[in-house]
Amino acid sequence: MRTISNYKARSEKSVTDQYILCLLDEKQVSYYDSILSLLDDQLVIVRKLTKASLLKQSDLLLLNIEYENNQNLLATYRATYRRDLFDLQILCGSKDTAFVVLPDVSIPLQNLVTRSAYFEKFRLDSFSL
Repeated sequence: MRTISNYKARSEKSVTDQYILCLLDEKQVSYYDSILSLLDDQLVIVRKLTKASLLKQSDLLLLNIEYENNQNLLATYRATYRRDLFDLQILCGSKDTAFVVLPDVSIPLQNLVTRSAYFEKFRLDSFSL
């Protein structure tokens, strides 16, 4: 009976860890998506300034390289998210292989600890210093 509960606890931890990993991947995708949006806006401005001979062609080329690098990073993080999502579905025993966006986790604090043995020891140690 004890090994079954240990197995259950380990599998719950594995699923939780994988879920958090998927959320991290989602945040990375969202971050690089926003970076690409900003770079896209900058490209429009730099193109106009380059055509007006206010900036060098090399500035536009450097910005294009930065944009392409971020596109590659975004594609990498999207692939990583898909892989981690499929791993999560396997861990959960789900046969559904649909691509989904996982909801954020909200963990509310239940009780604010105001008194504990640790806090009391910390308080007494502080007095002794």
